[in-house]
Amino acid sequence: MRKASGLLQRRSAPATRRGSSASVADLAPLPNTEEEIRSIAQILNANFERDVFLGDRASETTVKSTDLSNRKVLVFATHGLLPGDLNGLEEPALALTPSISSGQKEDGLLTMGEILGLQLNADWVVLSACNTGAADGKGVETVSGLGRA
Repeated sequence: MRKASGLLQRRSAPATRRGSSASVADLAPLPNTEEEIRSIAQILNANFERDVFLGDRASETTVKSTDLSNRKVLVFATHGLLPGDLNGLEEPALALTPSISSGQKEDGLLTMGEILGLQLNADWVVLSACNTGAADGKGVETVSGLGRA
């Protein structure tokens, strides 16, 4: 975060709440997330080919089509978004890599509703993302709803 005019501003989220237009493609890259995920995977002795999804493999399609019911730890290192952060976003979401699979286009957003539809049995789900706390008091229920999902 950076300080501007005495207020903290998120540097990686597009300024859509002021009327600007933004989509998943407008989100700033998060260059350290790959190293973060690889370090966690190494500590947990994860199989990199089977268990680690980076870049194009870190897509909404992959999350929805992978059997996650047998995973004990899930880690997402990405942008956490609140309603209004992107055009048409009406619920909290995690930004993933947009993909086109079997002719079906995904928007790259794993929304709270989609998360609630996943079959999970994990002991830990780690959300390493912006907007996982609402320091300004706005959106607290939204953020906690994403964590509960």
